[in-house]
Amino acid sequence: MNKRTSNIICLLLFVLISCFFLWKARSKQKIIQKNFTITSGNIYNYTVDRRGFKHIEFSFYFNDRTILGDQILGVPLGQEPKFLNKAFPVVFSNRQPEVNEMLVFPGDFERYDLKYPDSLKWAKDLKE
Repeated sequence: MNKRTSNIICLLLFVLISCFFLWKARSKQKIIQKNFTITSGNIYNYTVDRRGFKHIEFSFYFNDRTILGDQILGVPLGQEPKFLNKAFPVVFSNRQPEVNEMLVFPGDFERYDLKYPDSLKWAKDLKE
């Protein structure tokens, strides 16, 4: 196999993987929107994975149960501790509460047609 063929295969693989993750994200959003519920959740930990992505771990309560969630948090390196022990809105499916998303930045709110609250301006400013 020559170098050009190898590059094309790598590019196609990248496109397929990207499409899968886009489909998965949209699927999650549709599940949440179908049985939409919003509550408050607290960030209790953050980690950085081996690829350098920063993840937040959060919890919220629903039907007398603690539900755990995690997602990637897009902030500059070193800003993560400022989010620890802070409360943010969490949207989830009331039929499948494990399908959830914490709303931190304006784009998160826009996906669910919600207004970004003034009280979270500090978080938006850290990202910019």
